Amino acid sequence: FDVSAGVNWEKWIIFEDFLDYFSRIHTIGSTRVQLSILQFSESVTILAHLNQTTSIERLKEIVRSNLSMPDGTSQLHLALQALHTEIFSLRNGDRAGGVLAMLHTGY
Repeated sequence: FDVSAGVNWEKWIIFEDFLDYFSRIHTIGSTRVQLSILQFSESVTILAHLNQTTSIERLKEIVRSNLSMPDGTSQLHLALQALHTEIFSLRNGDRAGGVLAMLHTGY
């Protein structure tokens, strides 16, 4: 998730609502849909790899415990680089044929 200055608390509420909706139509788990969480602005922090989120509740817990006031500029290229080199790796739970769906504020 984007923690740059372009994000505000209303956008966090939209993100959490999306997670609720997503959890109603998909089953999260090691053999089902896998999710990874990273936060970025001027640097990237990986909060959970694909093989570490086993439920939407756990995902929301990770997001809430790391939620901070936005800061800096949105360096999307750093997030994409971390996805390529860290998240989408076999050691971190990637499976063949993975799909990326990224939520971004658009700023």
